[in-house]
Amino acid sequence: MPNLVQFPKSAKMQSIMCILFICLISVNSLAQDNFSRYFNLDRIRLIDIQDHEELPFQWNMTGPVQAAMNEGLNNIHEGLFDKAVLNFDDVIKQEPSFQAAWYYRGISYKKQFKFKEAKESLLKAIRINKKVPQPRLELGEIYQVEKNWDKAIDEFDQINIDNKTYVKGFYARGLAEVERGKGITALRMFLKCEDMDKTFAPAIMARGLLEVREPNGVTKAIPIFDKAIAADSSFHETYFWRGLAYMVLNQQAKALADWNRALKYFPTNPLC
Repeated sequence: MPNLVQFPKSAKMQSIMCILFICLISVNSLAQDNFSRYFNLDRIRLIDIQDHEELPFQWNMTGPVQAAMNEGLNNIHEGLFDKAVLNFDDVIKQEPSFQAAWYYRGISYKKQFKFKEAKESLLKAIRINKKVPQPRLELGEIYQVEKNWDKAIDEFDQINIDNKTYVKGFYARGLAEVERGKGITALRMFLKCEDMDKTFAPAIMARGLLEVREPNGVTKAIPIFDKAIAADSSFHETYFWRGLAYMVLNQQAKALADWNRALKYFPTNPLC
């Protein structure tokens, strides 16, 4: 599933970044202006290429296919993407219409930024079963990274036509609209997500990030971040952004408390 912000996973950096943030607060009388710039949505990476949606499937294949499939998934988990591709190639040779093999083959290429090969595999997965949302979601994300907005939104819209209860399709469409500067449409998508699932914190948090662009928006955003945390208290990104909002408002103690909570749920987050 796409996150709103891509956090590099460097365990050693997290405490260093905390110290740098705190030092910046203590020595810079213009801290509010400096922290406000982090809310510029043009600077936020909306797609995490290293993330992906899991595709459920039945393990009712033959022994050799099952072994190759399992090895491929393990290699993805270990970051051995070239080996994973070979595993899924082995599966496809034996079961050429097995959608999950094509899907995870595409994921293996996507994580290596080999978008041409990833798109070919994901398109094959879509042709096998057009109504399964995960291949379209991943394909749409690649188009979004390539700034091919029309194709990205076409994929997300098709997900939403075929799977009217799949909240992540509407959320992905909202993120794409944010990135191409269509804030009103993005807001409509995020509100649709809330209507569908009131516990879906990413969409609520995204509304808060949209709010900060408006006059006095930081103050207005904090209750929205509060709502996102009430919906899912383990969603670490909301704590980061609410902490940043508190910092802009010169409420350092509340900011530090939120960043500590973010680290509790995501210890390798270097921004806290």
